[in-house]
Amino acid sequence: MKILVYGVGFLGSYLAYALHRGGNDVTLLEQGKRLSELKEKGLVIRHYIQHRTTVDFPAITDRFRSENAYDIVFVVMRSSQLDNILAELCENKASTFFVLVGNNATAEQTQKYIDKHAVLPKKIVFGFQMVGGRCEDGKTISIYWGFSKLTGRITLGSLKGDDSYKPLIEQAFSKTHYRIEYSRNMDAWLKYHAAFMVPVGLACCHSGCSLKKIAGDKTLLNRIVDAIGEAYRILDTCCYPAEPKQNGKLVRWYRFKRCMTLKLMCSTALGRLASSFFETSARDETQRLYDDFSMLKAKTDIATPVWDELARCMER
Repeated sequence: MKILVYGVGFLGSYLAYALHRGGNDVTLLEQGKRLSELKEKGLVIRHYIQHRTTVDFPAITDRFRSENAYDIVFVVMRSSQLDNILAELCENKASTFFVLVGNNATAEQTQKYIDKHAVLPKKIVFGFQMVGGRCEDGKTISIYWGFSKLTGRITLGSLKGDDSYKPLIEQAFSKTHYRIEYSRNMDAWLKYHAAFMVPVGLACCHSGCSLKKIAGDKTLLNRIVDAIGEAYRILDTCCYPAEPKQNGKLVRWYRFKRCMTLKLMCSTALGRLASSFFETSARDETQRLYDDFSMLKAKTDIATPVWDELARCMER
């Protein structure tokens, strides 16, 4: 299959690697310093847990032209960057299937914008990939679980309840060991994920973008869990069902487990690497997700004292 991966940070890099090694005709789209690195060194990935490094040389481009035709376009970038390229996606006249991978607390608005402005009808699927890591010195360090090749996990869903995209997705990943999960309410899934991400991001800003400091602060860890619980109550009040369903239980009934998960994430070298996004991109992405979530919060009368306390760090 002919596939474009638009955005080759640590998430896009691993996705592109898996799809390329899975026998697809993959093109990478990047700009600036990252484009130069890819041209000079190729797609270099250090598979941290598996103790190996791979180098691949898929096709590279620096723009998405209106006449460029792909079977699937994976757009992999932060929500704070996505709005800047929506017009470009809408202007394309030859590609019809787009998978938007990453945080997005306003997926409904994104869908409406594309529906309104696209010059040709487009099938839009939203997704989130469970891979950690970071880019440094021209290579990507990837954290994912599993020792077989091309392992990964991605959750996907259409906001319109349209499942016709699934055969194309399964064909693209057919020669990988990716675990593909489908959500019947991807908008709720992304909102609940944002409800977790924002308090952790706020705490990271509060601690000077140091996960290690968070791990050593028991009070702050408990405040993060309290803020997540407040955010979940906002979503529940706005009639968004917990997605996945265990999200509600993790705060309401398994508080100790949630605290220990956060502590391990912040205190161990492996956990910090898997969550290094918070240390490298915490402020701008957290600000965007916080702003988006604040619009939901304004629709309720839910008291959020802990959320509000953590949010004050964004004003500094």
